[in-house]
Amino acid sequence: MTKTLINICGSERSGSTMLDLILGNDPKAFSCGEIYALYRPWRKHHFTPVCGCGEECEYLREFKQIREDQFHNLLFETFGFSWVVDSSKDLNWVIDNQDWVIRDRGRLLNLVIWKQPGSFCVSFLKRGEGSDYWRNVFINYYQRFLDTELPFVSICYDDFVRQPEESLQQLCRLVGMDYFPDKLNFWEKTHHQVFGSGGTARQVKTGRSEIFQQDENSDRFAQQIKQVEAKLADDSAVNAIISTLRSHELSLNGKNDPTLFNSSHGGKKTSWYYRHKLHLKFRRYFPGTLD
Repeated sequence: MTKTLINICGSERSGSTMLDLILGNDPKAFSCGEIYALYRPWRKHHFTPVCGCGEECEYLREFKQIREDQFHNLLFETFGFSWVVDSSKDLNWVIDNQDWVIRDRGRLLNLVIWKQPGSFCVSFLKRGEGSDYWRNVFINYYQRFLDTELPFVSICYDDFVRQPEESLQQLCRLVGMDYFPDKLNFWEKTHHQVFGSGGTARQVKTGRSEIFQQDENSDRFAQQIKQVEAKLADDSAVNAIISTLRSHELSLNGKNDPTLFNSSHGGKKTSWYYRHKLHLKFRRYFPGTLD
């Protein structure tokens, strides 16, 4: 089995942490969470990492002792995992880890998760943001990812919610991972992820999942959702991104297709890559707080 890094890429509030843990629910898979923040801290809580298992375990101790470019291969070679699932999402990290894994003779699947504008909008409305806030987040992240020109497979969160078992079986076939009936029950495995969604972490502790439930806030924000959907007809930027994501969606791709994996080249570095690199260096010395 070729050692495989699965980068789960997506904007904030896209469901990436949940998908990370679900794919990591396999004896030969490891869920990282947003591991990049351990090596590139930019918020105050990043300097005091806590493992998902709740302890200062051997994984976290090892992670603290190695360089960032050695991290994924440590899990492959030292700990013997076949799949490492990384939901860092930070695009500088995603671009950089292509080189590290390829150097160490591994392969990468860049799995892009996204939400339809209506449900994506709700994710921010219930946190007090305006009805147009989602659009800037959506374009800034997904257009920048497309600018990297990396190979990828996309999965729509809304589609996944409607058919979780079928979608997960397709994902498992794609990466060569065994599917079993309780694979969706990610909380039944002890994970060692760091950072990521606090809400998902609480679900792990309570032993239940909410990803497959209809968002209870949809009715509450029905009018705003209608306004968002009405504007989409004339929104060429958003529609172009969605069209590209749809053309790479999971349902269109076959079992373990080697052309979908990156094993030969890194991503394209545009001007934002270097600006973000400087920003992270600044934040290392002047970290922000968790909103």
